[in-house]
Amino acid sequence: MKSTGEESESIFNTLWHNSDAIICCSLKLCIYVVFLVFPSLRSIMSGIFKRK
Repeated sequence: MKSTGEESESIFNTLWHNSDAIICCSLKLCIYVVFLVFPSLRSIMSGIFKRK
């Protein structure tokens, strides 16, 4: 019987070597950047330019 750590590592290795999973995670990261990071950067940049 595998321990929990070994099971987690096995699942991680299976996903890490699965190209579909890598593409899916990359797309999720891109969506995160577009919807969360860019608006924050835009508000920061507009605040910098308003101070001048």
